[in-house]
Amino acid sequence: MLTRNGWLLAALGAVFVLVARLLAIWELYVVGLAALALVIVATLSVGLSRLKVNVSRQVHPVRLHARQPARVDMRIRSLGRRSPVLRLRDPVAGTNGADISLGPLSANQSVAAAYRLPTDHRGVLRIGPMTVEVADPFGLAESRLKPPLLPTSQCFRN
Repeated sequence: MLTRNGWLLAALGAVFVLVARLLAIWELYVVGLAALALVIVATLSVGLSRLKVNVSRQVHPVRLHARQPARVDMRIRSLGRRSPVLRLRDPVAGTNGADISLGPLSANQSVAAAYRLPTDHRGVLRIGPMTVEVADPFGLAESRLKPPLLPTSQCFRN
């Protein structure tokens, strides 16, 4: 799936090719076709990457009082070949959620990550479902997947 930048570069490349055709300027053809080729290569690289990761998540503590510290511990494991740069997004009710970027993981490598939960107010805090995003180095295309076995979690604040 193309990002906003990917769509803009594709449109710009098409405009360059069209203007090059109208004005017969060879250099604009080259720039326009290079932009379109970059978008195609980015889309193929993201689309053909077979991402296999396993993510486990634990909330500590499950029940807590308002203003008591709480955190979510995650363990991410690459199940296939070397993974690209990963971006994990975990929605947390009432906030922007957690946004974690991970470097490439080797085959069967695991890494731990954590983030703090807001505990200013009382009530139930809904966490998840998490999504894992893979993007090309230029940010032109991205792919999202939801890892298995990560339902919405809850943290109870008294």
